[in-house]
Amino acid sequence: MSSKKRRKRNKSRQGGRPEATSANPTASDVKERSAGHVPQPDPLPGAREIRLLISKGDTKTALNKAKRIHKTAATDVSKAVLMEAYAARILSLRRKGMDSEADVLVDLVASRYQPSDQWLTEVQISAEAEDGIGDAFLAPLADPATPPETAEIICRQIKRKVVDLNVLADASTLPSDHPLRLQAACLLKAFHAVVSGPVRGSDISLPEVPRRSPLAPWKMLIQAISSFYQGAHEVCRRRLQAIDPDSAPARLVPVIRAMISGKGEARLSEKGRRLMEQVLGNRGEIRQKLQDVETALSKGRQADILPAVRAALIACNRHCPELVDRLKQHLSIRSWILDMDQKAVKKAMGGPSLKDAYYWRLLARAAELKGQVFLACAMWNEFMKHAVHEGLLGKDSPEASVIYLRMADMLAQTADEEFTWNRSRFEAKFRRWGGFRDYYKDQPKRIVDAVRQAPASYERLDFLYPERLYEMVCRVAPSADAFLRWLHWLQKQRADQKACDAAALAWRAALPQDVRPLLCLAKSAQRRSAYKKCLSYLDLAERIDGLNPDIKRIRLIATAGIALRHLREQKAHLVRKDINIMQTLPLFREGDRQAFVAALRWGYGLIKKDNQELREAEKELVRILGSPFAASLMVQALLSACGLASRNLKGTILSIRETPRDGDLLLALGRCCLLGDELGVPVSIPEACSDNLEEAFRTDGPALDEAKIMAVGNAALRQKKPKLAYSVSVAGLRKQGASCARFLLLRATALPLCEHARKKACMEAAIGLARKERDMDLLDEAVELQRNMGRSGLASPYIETPIGPGNLFIDDKTIDATLAKERAASDYPDRWPGPDDDSGGEYGDADFPDCRRCDAVDCADRIEPYDPDLDDWDDEDGGISDIDVIAALIEDGLIDIPPDIPPEIVPVMLKLFKKYGDRNGRIPPPDELLRKDPELAEELEAVISDALARGGFRDRGRGRSSSQKRKRGSRSKKQGRR
Repeated sequence: MSSKKRRKRNKSRQGGRPEATSANPTASDVKERSAGHVPQPDPLPGAREIRLLISKGDTKTALNKAKRIHKTAATDVSKAVLMEAYAARILSLRRKGMDSEADVLVDLVASRYQPSDQWLTEVQISAEAEDGIGDAFLAPLADPATPPETAEIICRQIKRKVVDLNVLADASTLPSDHPLRLQAACLLKAFHAVVSGPVRGSDISLPEVPRRSPLAPWKMLIQAISSFYQGAHEVCRRRLQAIDPDSAPARLVPVIRAMISGKGEARLSEKGRRLMEQVLGNRGEIRQKLQDVETALSKGRQADILPAVRAALIACNRHCPELVDRLKQHLSIRSWILDMDQKAVKKAMGGPSLKDAYYWRLLARAAELKGQVFLACAMWNEFMKHAVHEGLLGKDSPEASVIYLRMADMLAQTADEEFTWNRSRFEAKFRRWGGFRDYYKDQPKRIVDAVRQAPASYERLDFLYPERLYEMVCRVAPSADAFLRWLHWLQKQRADQKACDAAALAWRAALPQDVRPLLCLAKSAQRRSAYKKCLSYLDLAERIDGLNPDIKRIRLIATAGIALRHLREQKAHLVRKDINIMQTLPLFREGDRQAFVAALRWGYGLIKKDNQELREAEKELVRILGSPFAASLMVQALLSACGLASRNLKGTILSIRETPRDGDLLLALGRCCLLGDELGVPVSIPEACSDNLEEAFRTDGPALDEAKIMAVGNAALRQKKPKLAYSVSVAGLRKQGASCARFLLLRATALPLCEHARKKACMEAAIGLARKERDMDLLDEAVELQRNMGRSGLASPYIETPIGPGNLFIDDKTIDATLAKERAASDYPDRWPGPDDDSGGEYGDADFPDCRRCDAVDCADRIEPYDPDLDDWDDEDGGISDIDVIAALIEDGLIDIPPDIPPEIVPVMLKLFKKYGDRNGRIPPPDELLRKDPELAEELEAVISDALARGGFRDRGRGRSSSQKRKRGSRSKKQGRR
């Protein structure tokens, strides 16, 4: 080294050159500059280097450098730095056991620099702390006479030296209510919790530990560990940065940072690397083994899966033993999804998985993914047992209601026409299995106790009945949504009206300010003609929500229903009273509703035989409705609703036979149908007008609003006139706006079965438009119609599968395409393509230009061998029905009859289907058959009676298991031998 470089280095060591803060800025400098602060120069050049030497343990060099700086500067700042270096040197000597040298150095400092008493006290307390912090060291904190400065020095040493919080929590020299003891106890509990498993935020918030406490760094450390295990690494870094570098917990900061980054192990001490390995384990090996398991599971071969499972568990047990139970649970669930042999999986795992709440939750979700709804509900019920036992939730807690609601919705959404039958079969199998008894073999005592100590209510099979689950949800956590689902399920299952009323009453009791249960009760009372009770419910509802339009609508029907009942019973004085009341109500003065009051007057004159009243009422009806034809429609609807249509009514308005022109006809019919729908008095469309109406709606755009057009369409559906309903939908779809959804639904209902694709498209578009317009009533109607069509199992030679639930979420582009297609289709489609249809459509001949096989000698199009005996489907012998073919096959023995059906009943049933069966395989009920064909009904009854007398029928009800049937058969044979 040259002399110039040596002099430059010595000058730098002697502090002659200021530190280069701009060339190598520190992290704090960068932070200050980024915050807009200008870094201030160090008040004493070289002080930072001295403190760095002290932190590295080189106290001798630090003391020598401090002496040189103080000799040059001779200021109070340089003296403070020198005292700091002397204190560090004295403590270093005492750590090495050189107490005499340390005492000599203390005397030297006292005689030469006259330090303050606080400095001497701090040196003394620091020396005592080097011997260990115990009860004697902490005793001054309990003494009121201890100066605050001394207590502060002791607390500073506690922050630096305490690595075991038990020392403070169990300190006998501190009172039991001392803040440090209480804080240490809280920190100990939180520390054990955070390193043992998942914790909630409230468990580690630690409000008992203030920010200025000497134990505050422990609080930051615990929260940083929690963030680390949660994967919130950025939050963890911020909390690590908040830990005081001069505190004992700061020793773990580099280790945790290395675990977050996965780097920096080389800079850690041996203990730090060992701690990092214990926390993280050999993640590389475990990750590779788990990847091997995932690859084997994706292939689905048990021969590859079992060795991979065994290797993964061995690696996990070696590096992360605390994760073995969780890994076993996940592996057993994945193998169950693949229907693997559970005994082989159990052997590969080295024992069974733990059947706790976590396991049953995973298994229930797996059953849902496999579509096994009943089994999934049973597993959720098992989860509830263990979750309550483990304290995860209470039996009747809001959290439990979420599970009940999930099970109920799952059952309700998958319920079809076979739901009750499938449930009864599952109940029988589940009881025969003994529940999940086999799952608890070789389980710990705490797992078995959870099942034994479960309440008796869990042993019932309530989890298979949505109405019971909804009832539990509404009892535990009542909400309007839960009550609505409960009522919807009861209505969907066509439950007894008493059950629906009980649900509505429970809703009313739980949520008294909700108007919807009162409306449900009012509608129920209206359906069973309890009009006075209906009106009482409406009065209560009006107090809660007087502007609800449903109240007005139901009140209108109920008030009209009372008058119609009085007219039906021919109580003229009560009818007169009802007319007087209606004439004073504003409700019956709106629109054409005065026509209903006039029609009631006409009915009153009829039962009173008052011709003057009849003539005046007829004039009033014609004045309001605009034509005698409309008046006759309204009167006929009124008489039909009251059962008075069979009277001799010649000379009245009903004797009018003239049909008005198309425009007047549409207007009259639309007004009457709409008025009838509002009042619950359905109006019938005259048969003579049907053809004219179809043509008028299909070709001309009637000057009617959407409500009147829709009312005519509903009347056509009620009278089973699909062609007229289709024509009405043609006129309705010409309108623009939100009403298109209702006319699409009308179109879907009117289309024949062979147009199943169009039916489905129209219903999906109607659902999409209803959702877009937020018309919940129409949405419910459309979804329910779609589900009913999916459950009906409609069969046809042209339909391979029943109409399914479809797509409830449809985009705007598809909706617009469906609307455009349906608006262009104005003609009603043929139900089935005929045999002579050469249109080349879906079932025409265009798809088969070549002749396959025929009986023509010189056919130029034939591509198969000549077959002279081939029957032509189009000749006159092709009229043989399928029933005749089946009968011939049975007679020839080519079809086996099930053993529980007597052979002699088959010809009679075939005759019945041939004569009266419809396209869907339905036959008329016995009373209708007896009225239509008494001879065939008597023949069928005689055959069934003979078969029953001989025991030809077997019970095909809910049935027993095959083993039970064999046991019953063996018992009967033994009894016969006896």
